Amino acid sequence: MPGRKHHRAVLRVGVGLLAACACKSPAQHAPPAAESEAATPPARAARSKAAAPLTVASASALTSASSASTPSLLAPAPSSSLPEPAPAPPEPRVYVKARFVWIRPTPSREGQWLGYLWTGSSVRLKSTEPRSGPGCRTFYAIEPEGYVCVDGERATLDPNDPVYRALAPFAPRADSAYPHPFYGESIGLERYFEPPSPEVQRRREPDLRAHLADVARAREGTVSQRLAGVDLGVTTEEPPELPALPRRFFEPRDRLKPRSTVAWTREARFGDRAFLLSADYAWIPKDRVIPYPEVTFRGLRLPTDAELPLAFFRGADRPKYGRAADGTFTESGSFPRLGWVGLTGKTERWNDERFLETKEPGVWVRERDAALRRPRGKTPWGAPVEGGETPEAGGGK
Repeated sequence: MPGRKHHRAVLRVGVGLLAACACKSPAQHAPPAAESEAATPPARAARSKAAAPLTVASASALTSASSASTPSLLAPAPSSSLPEPAPAPPEPRVYVKARFVWIRPTPSREGQWLGYLWTGSSVRLKSTEPRSGPGCRTFYAIEPEGYVCVDGERATLDPNDPVYRALAPFAPRADSAYPHPFYGESIGLERYFEPPSPEVQRRREPDLRAHLADVARAREGTVSQRLAGVDLGVTTEEPPELPALPRRFFEPRDRLKPRSTVAWTREARFGDRAFLLSADYAWIPKDRVIPYPEVTFRGLRLPTDAELPLAFFRGADRPKYGRAADGTFTESGSFPRLGWVGLTGKTERWNDERFLETKEPGVWVRERDAALRRPRGKTPWGAPVEGGETPEAGGGK
């Protein structure tokens, strides 16, 4: 890229979300139905069985039907005298048992790291030959590049390692727009690094008695402002069997402040309360979390002939305007929410409002109704953009 140096790509077993969808008409474009309905990953983990939420609807589990295959009538019957072919050996991989397994550019723990592997993940080996280096006796080269230390404690070559097998079902999905199946917001909570007994809860949560009384009133219909949006249902599911994990395994936070974002993979019951298994395998009380609604919109894919400037409509449908011979503007239809339209660049003012001419013949849009995208002359780091003509980019609501 002009004006910018290349840097080594950071290798990280994480998730990047790329917006993608489809549009057709070069003038006005409504979001295709598939784009707003197909965003849910095909294999998201299902929420454990729980009582119906009192204030927030539970996410629906996704299922997929499978059909049995019918053998061909022309295929020869298998001979019982022939041995079954041996299954192909699994490709050699590194399996991660800790929160950070650092990826190094060379077989050494010294110097800068390239990235890291996350708990419950795995990556293919580039070579099965171990290499010794500073800080570790057994480094292995991994795909696409870099080395990791495989010491048996934080990483292993054994796919049946009991710790790895216990943690893997709750690992984030690197192939999904939703690394974890559920997300929400803390109203202020304690994090538990072992099964939370009633005694430990009372010690860690000084306001527990008052909080549980507030929860009981909410379940009877009197919901305080503090619990607005909290899912107060209690599951019947038992907690999964997890190995004892060292404290360094977890994020170094005993509590989360209000409005902190949390992710979780599983819900389980401890006594009379429901707890959520968070991204780093700590337990957090469900009655102190506001679940986020699931967002299915994935963005818009512009056709190859689309050109800036253009207007994008979010929040609600926005009115179209026609311009009369005397210069006045009147509503004449609407643009759909999450649709877009190309702009000619021509503007007019009327009644203290600015109107933008669209590429749809005779149609204008009020500037404050649209999020505007105009070409920039330079990248954010100052390099010139080929074909960029205007240095500023529009905003929009």
